[in-house]
Amino acid sequence: MTELYLVDDLLHGVIPPQISLLPELTSFYAGENNLLKGTNLSFFCELSQLERLEIEISQLTGTIPSCIGSLSNLDIISLPYNRITGTLPETICELTSLQIIDVYENRLSGTIPSCIGLLSNLVELRVGINKWKGTNLSFVCELSQLEQLEIPSSQLTGTIPSCIGSLMFLTQFEASDNRLYGLVPSTLGQLSVLQILNLYNNSLSGPLFALGVLSELHQCDVSHNMFTGSLPSGLGGCEGCNYLNFGYNKLTGTVPTSFHSMSALSFLYIYSNEMTGVDLLNSIPGDLGNIDASFNYFSGTLPFSAAIYSFKNLYVRGNFFDGSLPLNVPLLADVRILDLSENQFSGTLGTQFQSVSFYFCIFSS
Repeated sequence: MTELYLVDDLLHGVIPPQISLLPELTSFYAGENNLLKGTNLSFFCELSQLERLEIEISQLTGTIPSCIGSLSNLDIISLPYNRITGTLPETICELTSLQIIDVYENRLSGTIPSCIGLLSNLVELRVGINKWKGTNLSFVCELSQLEQLEIPSSQLTGTIPSCIGSLMFLTQFEASDNRLYGLVPSTLGQLSVLQILNLYNNSLSGPLFALGVLSELHQCDVSHNMFTGSLPSGLGGCEGCNYLNFGYNKLTGTVPTSFHSMSALSFLYIYSNEMTGVDLLNSIPGDLGNIDASFNYFSGTLPFSAAIYSFKNLYVRGNFFDGSLPLNVPLLADVRILDLSENQFSGTLGTQFQSVSFYFCIFSS
């Protein structure tokens, strides 16, 4: 037997150590099982031909044994969404053929071994949502083949190193909910194939110029930081961009008119900044479904025409919009949430609003 797959709740209890008696085994996969508590993974170290070790979403407990470094043929070690404790042993750095390390969302502690930077064949590194001590990101810069880097909720410290721009194959970079600070290096703009960038809930600051040249972005969340300056107009060239979140920063200026051409954009969140402008809705795509521009300094009147009714969710609370509310109620059938509160609108609402099935609607002053 060379391959063994145990999925969909077939396993209970511990993984039988007798698996070590299968000397030709190259692939072991156990996914979505139940309560693999108390399993000692050391017996896998006897499988010298093993290339893939994957135990996912199985409530697996225990530790990763240091003898894992003896599996010289191992290409993939994937143990996400379990309850593994202990450390990630440095012997993992002896596995020079490794392409994937995935220990996402466990209970690992200690530090992420910096020697992982020596694994030149690594394409995927997912080590986020564990209990790591402070770790610096610079060790990843030697991983020239890296495509996916996910280290959220990992108590990362320090700055984003400028050498991050050398990872020319990187498509996904997630380092949210950490303790990163300082500027986003301009070299981030060299990541020409980057599609997902999530850096929310850190202490990053300065302008976002580097984002303006990332033409392949699909999703970007840099909310809850301390970024300043204006939104990069270059983002308007992201034809496939679907989700942008710049909320809770210190951004100023207007929404770039280039955003109007972002035909794939479905979500734009710019809440809790210091942005201004009198033509907000005309600066964004006409078919944008969700926008939150609450708590800024936008002003002027809203064009209560068919354009405003294309939204599913529209939040403009806490701005300086004024004018009356001549809303055409029948056109509001598809609007779920409409929050126009804490502005300077005038006029009254007719009883016809009782016939509209809003999920949530606020017009209060």
